[in-house]
Amino acid sequence: MPPALINQPVIVTGVVAAIPEQQGRAVRFEFIVKKLQGGAITLTRPARIRLSWYQNPPVLHVGDEWQLSVRLKIGRGFWNQGSFDYEAWLFERGIRAVGYVENNAAANRLLTQQSTHFIVHQVREKLASAIAHDLADYPLEGLIGALAVGDRNDITQSQWQVLRATGTNHLFAIAGLHIGFVTGMIYFLINFLWRRSQRLSLYFPAPQAASLAALIAAFFYSALAGFSLPTQRAVIMIAVFLIATLLRKNLSTLKSFCWALIIILIIEPLAVLSTSFWLSFAAVALIIYGVSGRFKKQSLAWRWLRLQWVLAIGLLPLGLLFFQESSLVGFVANAIAIPWVGFIVLPLCVLAALVWFVWPHLSSYLFILAEHALEFIWLPLNYLANLNGLQWNAYLDNKWILIAACVAVIVWLAPRGFPARYLAIIWGFPLLFWMPQNPSVGEVRFTLLDVGEGYAAVIQTPHHVLVFDAGPDSTTGSSAGSTVVLPFLQAVGINRIDTFIVSATGAVNIVGTSAILAQLPVTQVMTTAPGLFKPGLAVPCSSALSWNWDGVNFRMLSPDASKKPNAKDACLLQVSNGVNSVILTDATPAILASYLLPQVAAGLPAPAILAIPFRGSNTQSIQQVVQALHPQYLFFSVGNNARDDFSSMGDFCKNLNTIFYTTKDEGAISVKFTAEKNSLVVESYRQQHPHFW
Repeated sequence: MPPALINQPVIVTGVVAAIPEQQGRAVRFEFIVKKLQGGAITLTRPARIRLSWYQNPPVLHVGDEWQLSVRLKIGRGFWNQGSFDYEAWLFERGIRAVGYVENNAAANRLLTQQSTHFIVHQVREKLASAIAHDLADYPLEGLIGALAVGDRNDITQSQWQVLRATGTNHLFAIAGLHIGFVTGMIYFLINFLWRRSQRLSLYFPAPQAASLAALIAAFFYSALAGFSLPTQRAVIMIAVFLIATLLRKNLSTLKSFCWALIIILIIEPLAVLSTSFWLSFAAVALIIYGVSGRFKKQSLAWRWLRLQWVLAIGLLPLGLLFFQESSLVGFVANAIAIPWVGFIVLPLCVLAALVWFVWPHLSSYLFILAEHALEFIWLPLNYLANLNGLQWNAYLDNKWILIAACVAVIVWLAPRGFPARYLAIIWGFPLLFWMPQNPSVGEVRFTLLDVGEGYAAVIQTPHHVLVFDAGPDSTTGSSAGSTVVLPFLQAVGINRIDTFIVSATGAVNIVGTSAILAQLPVTQVMTTAPGLFKPGLAVPCSSALSWNWDGVNFRMLSPDASKKPNAKDACLLQVSNGVNSVILTDATPAILASYLLPQVAAGLPAPAILAIPFRGSNTQSIQQVVQALHPQYLFFSVGNNARDDFSSMGDFCKNLNTIFYTTKDEGAISVKFTAEKNSLVVESYRQQHPHFW
């Protein structure tokens, strides 16, 4: 991404390269740029970018060639413990920049419609539209679309919650399991029918005919999913097994597995950045290790339950590593849902997709039948999801705990007769008894989270937790509260909040605030807008509030206790252990100056840290506050799109001997206060977890 293009208006000409994603009032889509005007930059080859169109976007179709006026930037995610690695996701998919379309009617225009170069995605888009039309009045339409064409845009948040709580969300992301079901059914069907004909069997052996048909089915279903990276890996893996049969090569299961692994790593070396790569190969390895060769004297039902048991136990360490949670009802939910979806719902979806090419009217009835079949299994899944206390949250940030858990799995799933299998329990103790490392008495751990253009901070003492704001809400319906704050709290082992402060700007970020209140027990809310919360939960922020937790003093500095709080006010908090202190707020620079400058004049002691948001304006007010307080550290919560005024601010802080950090550059910023002077150590999450690129 040339620096000359960042946040500059640029005219690009290119093609919509994938099915656009409708997110609230906005649409997001991948765009292959063929020509670029502006910035004196010449493209040497087409570049894939990811764009958003926010205000009154037109209907976009795959293959349409557009001329667009855009502003581009380097793709950047939120760098926090537990956050989704958006930058690795972009890098793996070859997306070189992200940006948005400017609402410039003169520049934005459609050039040509639907190029034949994107025929697969165009077919998928039309099929997805047909499913949405046929199932418009049915509650599980989004799940059927996910199974049929890999389009998960219409799955609701409540449905995702059910899937996550039951550990069945993998069922609605087309990958190895789905392609395995389709190819397996085609293989056995063709093999059975082919053997019924003597002439066909003499002309071409049934196993070879079945392998060829299954291979074609795998490519077809992968095409329905848009040849996504997980389906590409699944097709390569299955192709190794089937081609060996076609060539009449007697490859062992282990050799086939190793061949598939090396071929995928040669073709897609960046696959190692994907969690699906590790989960899919780990699942196959577990089946080979824990299931193969042990079914001779057992019933089909017993073999199926053992398979689910092996996968549930074997994938537990990776599930906790990647997602910080595991469903304790996942074994039961998957044992019920996988065969029902795999043998009934999925075949109906694939058959309906095939019929759609020749008889769309019959296809609609098949999709409706698939939806009714899915509704049947959705009832028990919904029941299991609503059971309380059946979610295990942990974060394997210690590599030795992960290694010990993997050893426990290997020993536990070893064949019967393996000596000392009971030792698996000992190896599993570190995982079972993992506890987060809390501060000592008198210590404070402060973390300013990277939430973009907003504010969110977490204060931890030995036995209490305070969360200050939930970050911004998104125009697409998501929020930093659910995508950043909650994953961070889970990652560090926090399962309750003693005090949740919702400041002025946070009071209107109702999506993120509500997400936190819905997921974690909160003892008390402090806010300038208590009317937004249920009676008895929220109290107004006021300068009369102060309390002590574990030898740490908390004092609210604003708003004035003598005045009635309103939404224009902002909460301003001071946290001190008697040696070091931090002042944190989500107030605008002007409001911050009006609060703090009179208190500095009245003798407010200088804090070690001042943590405030930066919105790219009124730096004069910020400089007045910094000069008056003279903190040792200045932390800015900054969005990726913030106007870069940091050079002047950096020079200003340097003259005051104040050390200057921003979440834009450092990600989450963490500090632990101890009872000793000059003992502050600042930790940058981005510097501790750098990417190799």
